[in-house]
Amino acid sequence: MGILGIATIFIGLALVAAVPLVALLHWTDR
Repeated sequence: MGILGIATIFIGLALVAAVPLVALLHWTDR
């Protein structure tokens, strides 16, 4: 596992975690 692989996994996890967070922000913003 190189730095690229770790970075790819990190970015993927960040995207997956960002989706519900953004949805929550939009729901509470109404």
